[in-house]
Formats: sequence, structure tokens, C-alpha cells
Amino acid sequence: MWDKKIEQITKTPEKALTTLKWMCSRQERTRKTCVESLKRWNVEEKFHEEILSELEREKFLDELRYTTMYINDKVNFYKWGKSKIITNLIMKGVDKETIEQGFENSDFDQGNSLDTLIELLQKKEPKVNAQNDYQKRQKLAQWAYTRGYSFEHINRALDKILTNEN
Repeated sequence: MWDKKIEQITKTPEKALTTLKWMCSRQERTRKTCVESLKRWNVEEKFHEEILSELEREKFLDELRYTTMYINDKVNFYKWGKSKIITNLIMKGVDKETIEQGFENSDFDQGNSLDTLIELLQKKEPKVNAQNDYQKRQKLAQWAYTRGYSFEHINRALDKILTNEN
């Protein structure tokens, strides 16, 4: 029984390449996630770069495509700000140059980002329990910051929302 589990975990480089091609065709991945899979399957490290190069050559693995799609997804569906997106991409092992190119290729727009933040804060504002305007502003700013928006955008959005309220 124990041998069977080890056998399932260990893959030959050819089998690992085939599996990664299948995985990458189903969902975009980064080099880092592919390397983690190779390590989990106990594929010798000397084959890692060769496998990753083959995936990139055949367009199964493309970090710029992944980054652009990730940015569009987080902006359009989750309404994240730029700093949260950048932080998460760095944690996923994407280099800063690719991230910058991803933002250039994506739907991300600073102007739309401010409009989106205003819309989000308008929905959040009635739900905030605060004793005074200062505390309300602080809570909304903290919430917006956790969503990845810059202090500049947060202050501009809060100024617009809270001054219209009075």
C-alpha cells in the first residue's frame, strides 16, 4: 500500500510534462505553480527548466497572458485595487516587469478605478457603525485600503462621498 502511494506521487519527466500540458490547457498557471507541481511529483530538478521551456515554447505556459487575465479578473469581478493585485501576483511568483506589462495589456484604468472605489464606498458607507464622522472615515479608509486602493484614491473618493452626504 505504501509503495502505491509513492508510485502515484513520483512521475517521470515525460509524464510530468504531459500532466502539466493538460493542467495548463485547463487553467492559466505561473512558472512557480508548475515548479511546485514538479516538486510534489518528485521530478528531478535537472528536468524542471527543460519542462518549463517546453511548456512556454508550445504556449501552454505564458506568464504575461496569465498576468493580464488575472488583472482583468480581479478588476472586473472582485473590484480590487492595483496594490492588492500587484501584491498577489508577486506572491504567485510573477516578476515586476511582467506585472507592469500585464497592466498595460489589461482593462485596468486609474480613472475607472476611482469610480469603482466611489461606488464600493457608497454601498459600504451605510453599513459602517461609527460614533462620529472621523471614525466613519477611518473605517471606510481602512476597508478600502484592504481592497488594494491607494491612499490618494481613497481620500478623493471619501471626500466626494462624505461631502455629498452632508
